[in-house]
Amino acid sequence: MNVLHTIAGVDPRAGGPSRSVPCLCRELAEVGVNTWLLSYSALSQEGVELGRGHLATGAGGAYVGARRDIRRLAAACHPDLMHIHALWVPGNHAASRHAKRVRCPVLLSPRGMLDPWALRQKQFKKRVAMWLYQRQDLYQAGWFHATSALEAASIRAQGLRQPIVVIPNGVDLPAAMPQRQDRAANKRTALFLSRLHPGKGLLDLVKAWDQVRPAGWLMRIVGPDVCGHRAVVEAEIARRGLKEAFEFAGEKSDEEKWQEYVNADLFIHPSHSENFGISVAEALAAGLPVITTKGTPWAELLGLSHDTTCGDSVVSMVRAKEACGRCGWWVDIGVASLAEALREAVLLSVAERRALGENGRKLVAVKYTWPAIAMQMKQAYEWILHGGERPKSVELAP
Repeated sequence: MNVLHTIAGVDPRAGGPSRSVPCLCRELAEVGVNTWLLSYSALSQEGVELGRGHLATGAGGAYVGARRDIRRLAAACHPDLMHIHALWVPGNHAASRHAKRVRCPVLLSPRGMLDPWALRQKQFKKRVAMWLYQRQDLYQAGWFHATSALEAASIRAQGLRQPIVVIPNGVDLPAAMPQRQDRAANKRTALFLSRLHPGKGLLDLVKAWDQVRPAGWLMRIVGPDVCGHRAVVEAEIARRGLKEAFEFAGEKSDEEKWQEYVNADLFIHPSHSENFGISVAEALAAGLPVITTKGTPWAELLGLSHDTTCGDSVVSMVRAKEACGRCGWWVDIGVASLAEALREAVLLSVAERRALGENGRKLVAVKYTWPAIAMQMKQAYEWILHGGERPKSVELAP
């Protein structure tokens, strides 16, 4: 089975698909899928390793150049299936056009770009792109891939009725977790680790922290400032007199990142929109209790299975809690609910927070390792290409 993946770029600093897609391709190659990944941008590929997979680079993503790139690589690898990652990318439109021309089936992963919050960003440009080419590409795709039930619902909201493969991202764990560094017994650290971007909810976090003002706690902000948002957040912190409570650590390497997780006592990810939220999964893997919002698909933090994330009865939620361990807080987007969860989290004992963290570690071990994710994706590919019994991950339109 030959599968050709396409993506705008694989710069790890961009986060999201730039990190998760290479990991998926690496593990697909390990389970026997002949895997090629075309990154239209040749920039910032340091540290990207596909193992037995093949990484090809393009000329930068402009449509004409991308069309040449996709034709060249497709002629070399003869794909049975094209897996296109993300929307609004000229190169991916070229890939969609090429697939149609050669009658190659397409699995399309929107990667959160059909979520309501995402569609509201640069709204006019996206409406034009949707009219020019994106709507055509959406309808042409034979199948969609969503990383959560929440994202699948966003796809259906666009009137798209193709089958949806619902398979989450995985967590790329280090060979061994670093040791927790010693510090004063009366000091606790809450951690935010992601890009500093308006959509990540940092201003809500500052306002919630102002309401709670937990004694003996430090809020540590780790991640790259991708659009000048740090200055906005720092100004809000200063205005509220919280400079001593917040610490900005900048961008960290992968090795340093895991040290940040291990050193923390609580992870907070107040994002307005995530199709998955890799940093949430990483924090759980490191044994941290997590506070995040319903803009992310992490109802499992409450001990709920994915089957109960779309509004099932209270009775079924209670039963799910009995079957699964709680590992955090999944709250409404906004300051009040975030402050309430923060207040509850900091009042727990160390042992209670560690128990939540241990539940999270077990959850990741069972459901979110990359080898397990790759096997699910391989099964979906085989069903797309050869039919047979429909995998549990595939949802048909009602």
